[in-house]
Amino acid sequence: MKPHGNYIAVKPKPTESKVGSLIIPESAKKSLIRTGEGAIIEIGDGGEFEVSIGDTVVYEKASEVEMADGLVLIPHKAILYVR
Repeated sequence: MKPHGNYIAVKPKPTESKVGSLIIPESAKKSLIRTGEGAIIEIGDGGEFEVSIGDTVVYEKASEVEMADGLVLIPHKAILYVR
């Protein structure tokens, strides 16, 4: 799969079910967790990017598009920082 334009394919890291001693139910994760983290798998052809394949990024979860293969597509501008 090759993303189009300024989109990037990311393999998301599983979200934690526990924060400190607080357990977050699956039904609440989508509304409580606003960022995602994952490794870049593929980069679109829409210009020059400041990230590379294999980088781990934190991104705005509201911008992600979930794919059937477990990957998510995010626009380049949704990346908050690179680890």
